[in-house]
Amino acid sequence: MTNPWLTGKGKHVLQFALMPHEAEWAEARIPQAAWEYNSAPVQMDARAGVAARSYLETSDNVIVESMRREGDHVVLRLVEVFGVAGEARVRLSLPHKEAVMTDLAGRGATPLQGGPEYRFAVRAQQIVTIHLRTVSAVAEEVPVTEWDKFVPEQKLAALHRYDPSLIGHPPFGG
Repeated sequence: MTNPWLTGKGKHVLQFALMPHEAEWAEARIPQAAWEYNSAPVQMDARAGVAARSYLETSDNVIVESMRREGDHVVLRLVEVFGVAGEARVRLSLPHKEAVMTDLAGRGATPLQGGPEYRFAVRAQQIVTIHLRTVSAVAEEVPVTEWDKFVPEQKLAALHRYDPSLIGHPPFGG
């Protein structure tokens, strides 16, 4: 079976935006605007009297690709966007003890000096991974292995009669 994405056939949709600017493209923050254009907005619940604030700040030459909490670390993935080697800056306003720069797989840890602000050299278009050791660890994820606690009591018998080899939802049959 042919795949229209690989053959170039079929209907394709390309979205783009024109962004006029007087300054040079780097000064006009074109890479950041492109990232924001291609990223879906994130809905946040507003709380009365609580002002929104950012816990992460970076220099203009890097964009944060991802930030996640993993065990006793916050893992940041950034990319240099101007295609020019230089110095990058990251400031994390969350409690943490130390920071190390690693390769993409988390190996080869090189300690970063400073805190909560860190400055480090970046190569053109370099992908940077930073592990920040936190004060405490988050609980390990526990996989769901049985559904009983999620099913109302009156439906448990039907759930236990369910044959997973059948396609569809329980109860299946009489």
